[in-house]
Amino acid sequence: MESCMRQVKNRRCLVLSVDVPLIPVKELVGLVLETMTYDRNVVLHQEKQQSRALILQHGERQEPLIGVYDTNMADEMEREILQGKGSVFAFLRTVGYGVYKSHRADACFSNINDKARYQQLQGEKQIMENVEIEQAQKLILERTKILQETELVGILDAGGRILAQDMTAEIDNPPFNRSPIDGYACKSEDVKQASREHPVYLQVLEEIDAGHYSEVKVGKGQAVRIMTGAAIPEGCDCCIMQEHTDYGDEKAAVYEGVSAWTNFCYRGEDFKKGTLMIKKDTKLGYVETGILASMGCAEAVVYRHPKVSVLTTGDEVTSPGQPLQPGKIYNSNLTMLVVRLRELGIRPVLAKTISDDPELMGKALKDAAAQSDLIITTGGVSVGKKDILHKAVQVSGSERVFWRVIAKPGTPVLFSVCEGVPVISLSGNPFGAAANFEMLIRPALAKMTRDESLNPVVSQAVMADPFFKESKRRRFIRGILKDGQVYMPSGLHSSGVLSSLQGCNCIVDIPAGSGALKPGDPVKVVLIF
Repeated sequence: MESCMRQVKNRRCLVLSVDVPLIPVKELVGLVLETMTYDRNVVLHQEKQQSRALILQHGERQEPLIGVYDTNMADEMEREILQGKGSVFAFLRTVGYGVYKSHRADACFSNINDKARYQQLQGEKQIMENVEIEQAQKLILERTKILQETELVGILDAGGRILAQDMTAEIDNPPFNRSPIDGYACKSEDVKQASREHPVYLQVLEEIDAGHYSEVKVGKGQAVRIMTGAAIPEGCDCCIMQEHTDYGDEKAAVYEGVSAWTNFCYRGEDFKKGTLMIKKDTKLGYVETGILASMGCAEAVVYRHPKVSVLTTGDEVTSPGQPLQPGKIYNSNLTMLVVRLRELGIRPVLAKTISDDPELMGKALKDAAAQSDLIITTGGVSVGKKDILHKAVQVSGSERVFWRVIAKPGTPVLFSVCEGVPVISLSGNPFGAAANFEMLIRPALAKMTRDESLNPVVSQAVMADPFFKESKRRRFIRGILKDGQVYMPSGLHSSGVLSSLQGCNCIVDIPAGSGALKPGDPVKVVLIF
């Protein structure tokens, strides 16, 4: 529409949709005449023009793509398009529009768009339902922001953090030639003929211990007593192991000759000044922090920790430690998810339970969004009377993206975005929540933190035990992986049962349409670590 309007020289243009072909000509004539009458009223009565478009309405349905538009709206349309907005109805509500109501009983209108598309034209964004796990991951990642803020931490606290800048060596390491042994530093030409039968005697000038430095210059026939790690003085090109001497203090007998540069560690042997030692976005482990320490760094600039909130719902749950009333159960999900996050190096900023009230939950989502990079909820996402997350998401003004994944357990996953913060709402069933934490939340955390180790790890294995149920749809079951074989834990494989997950280290990913699994059957597993 915007492109066409720029080609029109008239003040107004008639817009017709290509997918509404059956429009009586008399209806179009009536629409145009109504526009002309409206224009005359504005001129004759000097009325302030309130609308710049007149669209057709038949019955209760309004057709935004059948109407007469001001052509000077092109610039405003372009701004909307550049802002990623393309809804005609939303634009019309902004600029104002009038309607021409058709009263013809024989008017024949046809539209190839379905109801969902019509609602989308009106600016009502449709939620996707029943998506594959991989599509759900993609949709979540598209709306997950990578953290940019950094902080300075002490080197002893830098383990497990992600480095936020390249680290280049400002010194040579070691910063001097050093001895790797306890013995004597000397000139190799003095001792090359030494043997047990014909020892070579050297004058010992002094002793140099690790951490000390000597300005002495060693000449022909001379040596210094030297310890491991000590700086080798000028004039020496080798070190003799003390086991090959008589351990002399003022004069030492050498019983075995060596060539030049034997037992000699060069300055900068580990790294040279100016060398890029650790790249930005590297996860710092014990080796990397050791390297930083050897560079003389007492602190490191790292990306800040993600701020994650965990909210659980349910009037039926009671906090551990409280008396258990009839009809209640203890809240295991909150504890399970908080501890799982901590295992992955993330400390939640908020962890609380909200009652089954959509207004309260909606407020809790907005409050959490103000202090979080990611919100995780459990419960209230199915279709029961107390499944209040759908309403709570509306109350909070969140954008709903998808509902339900094509897998069991944990099918009723709801994903939304509240004030720019991703909200992943998991099933209230413990194993459903645990499985989808690994499948959906870990990838989001990995992207957010730049920590690839947080991504799920998929491997191949074979069944050691049978699993007797058929899997009409994709199914996740818990398992114990050992030496490439998957063993079934004792206990029920129910989404509401948590106890049989104890000791499991993998989730078996069974494709839809699979029969019962037999020992020896190949399977795909997602590692829990």
